[in-house]
Amino acid sequence: RRRYVLVRIHGHRDGIQLIDLNGDRLELRGVAGTHGQARRGIMLGRRLLSISENTASTFDIDDRDQPVRTASVEITMPPAESVERVAVAGDYLLRMSRDSWLAEPALELVSRTEVQIHEPVGRLSLVGLAETAVECAAYSAIADPGIFTHDHYAYLVWDLFDPTTGDPLTRIEVVDIHDPSAPTSLRQVDLPFGLGAHADWSEGTSHHERTVVKVGSALVMSHIVDNAASFEVVDLSDPAQPRHVGTFQRPNALAHGGLQA
Repeated sequence: RRRYVLVRIHGHRDGIQLIDLNGDRLELRGVAGTHGQARRGIMLGRRLLSISENTASTFDIDDRDQPVRTASVEITMPPAESVERVAVAGDYLLRMSRDSWLAEPALELVSRTEVQIHEPVGRLSLVGLAETAVECAAYSAIADPGIFTHDHYAYLVWDLFDPTTGDPLTRIEVVDIHDPSAPTSLRQVDLPFGLGAHADWSEGTSHHERTVVKVGSALVMSHIVDNAASFEVVDLSDPAQPRHVGTFQRPNALAHGGLQA
């Protein structure tokens, strides 16, 4: 029979820490993350029930290193969230939100006429879709503005590094939003260059510039390396299959400026 020790943790992450108890030996396992500070952890058969300030949740802990939330219900005010990016898609507003307790980024759709409602019409978790970007302070690697829409598809543009070579790259996450209640990740398209947040240092000033714009059925990206710059063009004429179709060099200069469209 398995024996457990359940410990409430609070700080960088809130939740229930699982510890295996085997005789006199203790083994640290995974954490069942909670919305708000954890208050109780109770074993119910093979399920863990957690009760926090905001929610009651059950977890499958067959893999005790990676507890999986199986159900959750809010019992107080909704958990605090921040919205980092927005874009319009027909009758809906897309928002990139982050749960302040779990630091879990997500793409959500809400009706344009009911944007004040907390609960989205549809939600797609971004955890695991762009691990490098998510681990780097969640949104620090998302290009500005970072979210675009075209013909019932959404495109999330991440600026990150190849985990194998360390080379900079740009990742486009393609999301099917034909059904607003069930946004679905279709594919990732990696481009062999990075964007990065670049600044205009002339006149002693610095400001964050827009690095990606949508022009018709194309994304245009500003790429700068060692004062050499180019426009990189991604074709969206087949919305589900973005393609890098061209590079246009820009004259060398100390500052090239951001993009507008």
